[in-house]
Amino acid sequence: MRKIKKTRKEVEGPIRNKEVTKGKLINALGEIIKEEGFSSVNLVKIAKIAGCDKKLIYEYFGDLNGLAEEYFKKRNFWGKLFSQNNHTKTNTSCRFLEKQFECLMNDGEMRGVIAWELSKELPILKDQSQKREKQIEKVVGNKEGNFRAIEAILMGGIYYLTIHSHTNESTFRGIDLKQQEGQQEIMGAVKQILDWAHKEN
Repeated sequence: MRKIKKTRKEVEGPIRNKEVTKGKLINALGEIIKEEGFSSVNLVKIAKIAGCDKKLIYEYFGDLNGLAEEYFKKRNFWGKLFSQNNHTKTNTSCRFLEKQFECLMNDGEMRGVIAWELSKELPILKDQSQKREKQIEKVVGNKEGNFRAIEAILMGGIYYLTIHSHTNESTFRGIDLKQQEGQQEIMGAVKQILDWAHKEN
C-alpha cells in the first residue's frame, strides 16, 4: 500500500507542477497584454514574467499560437457579453452595445486583446474574431436593411474610443471617456442613432 502511494506521488508531482507552470505562462501573457500591449508580446518576455524557461512554452503549448489558444479558453472574455433576451430589435442591440462599452472600459485585458486582434495576424486571433461574430449574430440577430452596417460602425467606434481613452489618455472630440459624463454622452448618442435606424428600417 505504501509503495503504491509513493508511486502515485511521484507521478502526480510533475503533472501538478506542469499545470501550475502552464497557469503562470497564461497569466504572464495576460499581464503583458494588459500592462504593455500586444506589441510587447513575445516568448522571451512571457517566460521571464512567468519565471520559467522559454522551452517550456514549446513543450506545453507548441508555440505562441498554442499558448494564446489556452489563454482564450481560460479567460472567456466574450461570455459575459452574450446573454439571450427577448427584447425588441433596437433594445437588444442597445443593451449589447452598452455591455460591450462597459466591459471594454473596465477590462484592460479585453481592450488589449481587441488591439492585438486588429494588428497581428495569428490563426487563434482570427478564430476568436469569427467565434465572436457568430455569437453576436445569435444575440442581436441578422438585421434587415442597413441596420447591420450601422451596428458594425457603432461596434467599431466603441472598440476605437475605449482603446484610445486608455492608450492616449486624451479626449476625443472634446469628450473625456474617463469621466462618467463622457461615457453617458457616448451611450446617449449610440441609443439615438439606433433609434433613428430603427425608424428608417
